[in-house]
Amino acid sequence: PEEKAVKVTKLAFERNKLTIQTSTPFVSNPATPVFTGEGETPAVHYATENRDIVAVDQSGNFYPVGQGSATVTAYCGNKKTSCKVTVVSYTNNLYIINEDNEDVTGGEMSIAGGQQAFLTVLFNPYDSTDPRNVTWKSDNKKITVKKGLVTAKEVTEETTAVITAVVKATDPSNGSKIKISRTVTIKAIPAVPEKAVTNDKSHGLTVTKKKSMVTTENNNIKEITVKITGKKNTTGDEFEILSIASTNEDVVEAGVPEAPVVSGKGQTCKLPLTAKHPGTAYIVVKSRAKASEDGKVNIRRCKVTVKSPVQAVHVEDGTLDVEQNGTKKTITMRKGTKGTVEVVLDPEYSTDLGNIKIKATGGITYKNGIITAGKVTKAGKPAKLKVTCGKKKETVYVTVKK
Repeated sequence: PEEKAVKVTKLAFERNKLTIQTSTPFVSNPATPVFTGEGETPAVHYATENRDIVAVDQSGNFYPVGQGSATVTAYCGNKKTSCKVTVVSYTNNLYIINEDNEDVTGGEMSIAGGQQAFLTVLFNPYDSTDPRNVTWKSDNKKITVKKGLVTAKEVTEETTAVITAVVKATDPSNGSKIKISRTVTIKAIPAVPEKAVTNDKSHGLTVTKKKSMVTTENNNIKEITVKITGKKNTTGDEFEILSIASTNEDVVEAGVPEAPVVSGKGQTCKLPLTAKHPGTAYIVVKSRAKASEDGKVNIRRCKVTVKSPVQAVHVEDGTLDVEQNGTKKTITMRKGTKGTVEVVLDPEYSTDLGNIKIKATGGITYKNGIITAGKVTKAGKPAKLKVTCGKKKETVYVTVKK
């Protein structure tokens, strides 16, 4: 009898949906044909929609390339079938990093009361496609944290807080949602100024009570007024500024006054201050009669609050490459891919850290720190990633290709 021609009646993948981690070498998922006839088994051919996301060989092995979603299609005879492939990179660890780029995870940091410190989270793997949002918590109201900006309130005794960073992640064994948390202990050390007193009745001492400063270049030096006034019966006597001290020189430093010794009834001098780091500190000034032998002094203080306002916003490389094309920054993505960028403030550790906002328009979306290329953009009409912080902003133009 004559052999019947082979006819493919059905073609199906073992799994028509597949999630692969970038760390996986490959996943075997061949398509099997069902056919009639007595000829040779018909060959199956494979093609990927996007080689930047997943590659496939002619044995039905799937190889992860980059994060995102793509379709792999199998062909056999006049039949075809498809498998939706999602390539992910699940977060498996976190590291808490301080301003000096040191890993402080599980460790301890000390800061003076009134001072601020900055913490960031490093994801492992660096290209994780899990949400990049970090929830920060503190177990002590005297040491607060917001988006990694730690503020220690003024304390009169040593105070400790456990700062926790939490992110949502995925369990690679079953795809369920989990939370990963890491901690660092912050110790606030008292930086309490001496109280204002007048022990030396021969003269009066006045000092500017409050001063606000910023740490921006060419604007981090200000002056406060120091005035010594002798009493009416002390004409001809001399009075001097005995000492000037900052309760926290990491926040503000005090310079040398113009006139440390005052003759007669009184004189005003200017005391230069240099802002060093965000936080709160006090400048304590002591004065006395120059000929005094009884040790009596007058004390006044100035409360100084230092901030670090944002001067510029910069979008830099994350898992996506950010190119500088003339005056514009651009990103090129393939449809279905995902990635991240890094937002850097100038100054890097600005107290406006908590005011960063990111918005995506056009063919991309932005959610939980992840940028997704959803649709192909038209020539001359790129998608936009707009990053703002206060009144400063930067726009990155994103071209999405097939």
